[in-house]
Formats: sequence, structure tokens, C-alpha cells
Amino acid sequence: MQCDRVAESEVHEILCQHSEYAASMVDKERDRFVNFDPVKSRVDILMHETMAGKDMYSKLWNIVRILLVLSRDVNKAGSFKAKSLKAKAKARSLKAKTKAKARDQAKVEFNSYGL
Repeated sequence: MQCDRVAESEVHEILCQHSEYAASMVDKERDRFVNFDPVKSRVDILMHETMAGKDMYSKLWNIVRILLVLSRDVNKAGSFKAKSLKAKAKARSLKAKTKAKARDQAKVEFNSYGL
């Protein structure tokens, strides 16, 4: 609502759809939710299979889809940032190794002159 993704006039209906969905899932799909393992299964598939295409949850599904997309994008951004940080750390390490090797080479050359 605050980001203009949901009209204020639809909030009550979405909340009612959520309550109906939760009550319905406790009765019909309880085992799927209780035994859901996010390591082995995807929550977006579970939500799609239990909510999408059903008129009684259409507005709720629109919100859930937005949340699923946002969470996916946040995870991608986090993954990209982690890869970027790893690359920077690797570059720093390589630079430090190169400097150390150059310093050691300079010492060898300096000592070879008998100084």
C-alpha cells in the first residue's frame, strides 16, 4: 500500500483472501506445508500449486507473486555482491603476493651485489 503496489480499497479483500487461504490450507494441504523442506523444494512452486489460477485467491496471488519476485531479486543481488566481494579480495591477495614477490626479488638482487 505504501509503495502504491496495492490500492487501499483492495487491502480488506486481500486480507480476507489470506484468511480463507490459510484456513483452507490447514484443512486440505496441511501435510504439504508441515512437511515442506526448503532445501528440497521451492516455495514458489508450492504457492503456485496451491493458490494460482483460483479466482478466490486472485488478489492474494498477485501480492505473493510480487513478494516472490522481490525475494528472488534480493537473493540475486546478494549473490552478485558476494561474488564481487570475492573477486575484489582475490585481486587484493594477488596484488599483495605480487608486491611480496617483487620485494623478495629486490632483496635477492640487492644481496647479490654483496651489499
